[in-house]
Amino acid sequence: MDELKKALTSAPALNPIDYESEGKIVLSVDSSLAGWGAILQQEEPKTGQRHPARFESRIWTEAEKKYDAGKLECPRVIEGNKEAENVPLRSQIFNGN
Repeated sequence: MDELKKALTSAPALNPIDYESEGKIVLSVDSSLAGWGAILQQEEPKTGQRHPARFESRIWTEAEKKYDAGKLECPRVIEGNKEAENVPLRSQIFNGN
């Protein structure tokens, strides 16, 4: 299990954001009835291929499982943006797919 964790949290599975690159930084978030997830990616300028830099996920608490869809989805965008707050302001962050 430790080998799997290391493989999923280091290059080439995760690549640090290249702040000198012209590639877009993309934050994608999603939620379901079970929990939520967010991934911060950077696009390769020439190919448009996205490389993950960070991901977060969590299952809902029993109280959160009773929320409607808006209350489940909207806070994840905010929480995902908090995780990306170390991205310089000059970088373009696009929320979505």
